[in-house]
Amino acid sequence: MESQNNGPGFGGMHGTTGGEAHDIIHAAAEPPAMQSPPAYNVGVPAPVSWMPLLSYILRISAIVLTLVATIVMGTARGTVTVLFVNPLTGFLSTVAGSTKSTNSAAFVYFIVANTLVSFYSVVSLALLIASKAGKSIMLLPFSIGDLAMVVLLFSCNGAATAISVVLEHGQQRLARWSDICHAVGGFCARVNAAIVLSMVASLAYVLLVVLGLLGLRKSNY
Repeated sequence: MESQNNGPGFGGMHGTTGGEAHDIIHAAAEPPAMQSPPAYNVGVPAPVSWMPLLSYILRISAIVLTLVATIVMGTARGTVTVLFVNPLTGFLSTVAGSTKSTNSAAFVYFIVANTLVSFYSVVSLALLIASKAGKSIMLLPFSIGDLAMVVLLFSCNGAATAISVVLEHGQQRLARWSDICHAVGGFCARVNAAIVLSMVASLAYVLLVVLGLLGLRKSNY
């Protein structure tokens, strides 16, 4: 008869099957899992917005352009000498005539308007720099003020351009005004230069209005 030994194995240790021994060896061979180091939240600086920087550049440009336009228009003068035959003596005589920008109401309006815009540009730039913490609050007042400057510049540029065209080509049909730019070319050149500078300043304020509207739209979301 075959005897069955269900007791403990040799040396008092229980016997193990082949599958159990394989599992033990495999578990011992596996290296311990490496734990990843804790992730640290490194702060990344927010990108600098281009809108405030562009606003500074446009306002500084408007200050320079309107100030130079005011000076050029305010100092525009011309002198012309006319030769004619004196009917009393029969000899040639000369008459010196002068013209200046302040003789025209449209040019005076141009000077005053550009002075106001230049002053507003300085004040708005100072307020924009000082109100870094409350820029969103100042967007609406700045937009309204910038739009008012656009209207003021467009109106004074239109009035000055109309008079400049009359000086260049005359107006014989309605007022019988003769052109004078052929005689005082330097005066007309200074007037035209001032108008061009003021027009560029008005375009700068148009861009400022667009930037203000974009800022208001962004702040509402």
